[in-house]
Amino acid sequence: MQPQEVLVAMTAALDRQPDSVSMAKAYRTMAEQCLKAADPLDTSVEMRARLNAVAASLSHAREAVPSGTDARKELEQLMPAFEAARDSLAQREAALGHCRIVLNGTPVSATTHAVVLPDDPTPQETHAARELRHHLELLTGEVFPIRHDSEGGDATPIVVGHSALLEQLGVPVDYNALGLEGLAIRTAGPALVLTGNRRGVLYAVYTFLEDYLGCRWFTPDCTQLPKIGTFKLGAINRTYVPPLEYRATDYPNSRPADWAVRNKLNGTQTELDEARGGKISYSHFVHTFNALIPPRAVLRRTPRVLLRGQRQAAPGQHPALPHQPTGPPVGYRAGAPVDQGRARGDFLLCLAERLGQLLPMPELHRAGRA
Repeated sequence: MQPQEVLVAMTAALDRQPDSVSMAKAYRTMAEQCLKAADPLDTSVEMRARLNAVAASLSHAREAVPSGTDARKELEQLMPAFEAARDSLAQREAALGHCRIVLNGTPVSATTHAVVLPDDPTPQETHAARELRHHLELLTGEVFPIRHDSEGGDATPIVVGHSALLEQLGVPVDYNALGLEGLAIRTAGPALVLTGNRRGVLYAVYTFLEDYLGCRWFTPDCTQLPKIGTFKLGAINRTYVPPLEYRATDYPNSRPADWAVRNKLNGTQTELDEARGGKISYSHFVHTFNALIPPRAVLRRTPRVLLRGQRQAAPGQHPALPHQPTGPPVGYRAGAPVDQGRARGDFLLCLAERLGQLLPMPELHRAGRA
């Protein structure tokens, strides 16, 4: 059951047991969950409906529970959270923009256009459509409906994903050429197509928002969106496939999922989930010599090698390797030979010597003094 459904049931229970402190506590806990349950991509209309439902339930509960009782005191403790949620929503509504969008001479609004998804959308297509609706509301103050192919309707489509409407609109898309991350943005008169495969459909939406509507996501807590003005867009026929397969930074602030996917990062340290297209993961990261090639194995095979002057491996120590290879290259993973080259596209470890051909002790001492 959804939190709101549980709250309705608890309101009825309070009617039957108005003096029950435990029931009042359970009601307060569930009401607080309802107030916190808002998805950031929910529209203001959805948030307002949820808040109104909690308000009606709370009003009924306060009438049912006698004043001055411990149960009533529990209900009163809910008021600060309710007022905070109400004020937060009011601020969000007041901050909505008033931009106008004109596509090929036709105004784009919630009464003229609808976001259209395939009948069986992927998680990425669904998330992309909700992101588009979310940003369009922030820009224009209007809530664009989201529909599926089979639902029809007279609204001009803003297609997101592999929609059956593409053929009807006369917009061919070579999805094989796009790969996982390529995007296609097309117009067909007043209709708009934003499509791609797994991450590509998301990138199509974000590219449209960024390049054509001026949206910017500078940091996870710094977003800049236009509030006023008119965007006059002509015909668009854009295809783009990222030339870099792996895109990431080592800056911790770049890891939150929403910021990463909006800026088209896909690295292993990002927090991207399936709905946001997932990420490129590989085994280990850096500082992994000891994890991949245990020093003890090196010492057993090369007893005259020193690790910082010691014959016992200590945490953080690893063997020194010569600058010039003295034998044919060999790859190792976790102390065992592996095929040289890329392992399942995940990571590459290729040593330019055999483990038995490391620096002897005198050369290692000289290297340590240099």
